[in-house]
Amino acid sequence: MESGRGQAERYSEMAEVDGRLYRLSIGRNFGGRPGEARPAHNHFQYELHAAAGGSCEIVFEEKTVALRAGEGCLIRPGVYHRRK
Repeated sequence: MESGRGQAERYSEMAEVDGRLYRLSIGRNFGGRPGEARPAHNHFQYELHAAAGGSCEIVFEEKTVALRAGEGCLIRPGVYHRRK
């Protein structure tokens, strides 16, 4: 487990699949506190948003997706998104 200043604990692992190297990072509340809005941003990798408990809203491509406990959404690289 890694932990940085102001960042929740996270797990990070590298994996090779079909000759390509991938990094899997799992964490909680990246980029802010639960319920805290964050400006739109994008990444060069896929990002999975999952609600372990409670609910949240993710805005991407002019659409809002409401996630409830146990649900998630996978966001493609380059897609601007934000937590509402």
